Amino acid sequence: MTPGAPWRVISPAQSGVFDGIGDYAALLTDALRPWHAAELFVRTHTWREVDSIDVANTAGAIVQYLPQAFLHGDSRALLRWLDRLRAAGKPVVLTVHEYWPPLDGTMRRAAIRLWFKRMLRAFLRRSTGIVTSQEFSAHELQVFAPARHITAIPVGSSIPRIGPRVAAAPATPLVAFGQPAALHAPTMKALGQWLATAPAETSLTWLGRSSDEMRATWCDVWKLPATRVTFAGGRPAAEVSAVLQAARIGLAPYENGASTRRTSLVAMLEHGLPVVAVDGLYTSDWLRDSGACAWSPEGQPSAFTAALTALVADHPRQSILSSNASALFDARLSWPRIGEAYARVLLEGVAS
Repeated sequence: MTPGAPWRVISPAQSGVFDGIGDYAALLTDALRPWHAAELFVRTHTWREVDSIDVANTAGAIVQYLPQAFLHGDSRALLRWLDRLRAAGKPVVLTVHEYWPPLDGTMRRAAIRLWFKRMLRAFLRRSTGIVTSQEFSAHELQVFAPARHITAIPVGSSIPRIGPRVAAAPATPLVAFGQPAALHAPTMKALGQWLATAPAETSLTWLGRSSDEMRATWCDVWKLPATRVTFAGGRPAAEVSAVLQAARIGLAPYENGASTRRTSLVAMLEHGLPVVAVDGLYTSDWLRDSGACAWSPEGQPSAFTAALTALVADHPRQSILSSNASALFDARLSWPRIGEAYARVLLEGVAS
């Protein structure tokens, strides 16, 4: 192996505004560098571009796996490159961001699941380590790969914190973060109804990819008044950080519960926000027990608004949750911690 050969982070997408996989891959590459030289490879047009990477000048690879990015026949070029890497005794870590959609009773969905499972098997056979972003996914994949160890490593924030918190009483600025499909619609509708009758100083900024999509969902689909809502779509990271810094409370009404696969949740915790969150299928025990969130059960929108009402009125509890959020981020969710966890998985692959 070439002295100083880097670890390669293989990504199907460039980094960009709210491009989760591309941002994740770029930030992971930086987080690995304190442990080992690391370089990012991004597919631009075809996976055959990976042949430009010299296997002899590669110490190992981390492949960012999203099944939709491997649907084309040129993904075989990446599989062949991974074969050469493994034949040279180099570790391959597979980060499984998504795997297959749930069944919905249609033949089309069943066929997609079958095809996605075949693709995942092909990549798993070439990996020395498997990473998911939450314990639920690790347990689900364990059934699919019973003889393999699967490591749950949380996603990181792509919104670095800039400056101190600036929220000021008596205003109550709230912030929700995520595209409409990621959020539990009945809970968001209950939030909108609650907001319409809340004290006049209460407002909501909804951060996401597209202002138009969020506004259309809020106004046209959910039929909610938008007089107290700012739809902030596609903003650069510095502007998003400023919104998070100015907010008093973060809202996490995610479908299937708040979890460590949501970069938006991690960004709120990084900014020290006390968070009102849904406790659901994807919520990890350690996140639930962290003391950083006020929880309500999945599927109970009225419990979510009740938890929000209680937290808005309880300033000492806001301070406690804020402190716990910052401590949790530093201990388990920051990029140095994520880079360290990946370095261990790669080095275990070298030893195996």
